[in-house]
Amino acid sequence: MSEYAQLRAAEKALMDLRDTLCRKMDDKEGDPRTLADLHRRVARALRALSGEG
Repeated sequence: MSEYAQLRAAEKALMDLRDTLCRKMDDKEGDPRTLADLHRRVARALRALSGEG
């Protein structure tokens, strides 16, 4: 797998995780502080991968 394909796969995995975290926050599943912290970290990683962070 090329480096670009690996990057795209990592970005897709992070986007899926972000969607899951949003759904859990909306459904009030789990600890809200933990979910918010994880969401913030995933969003930061996505910004970094996009070159904006």
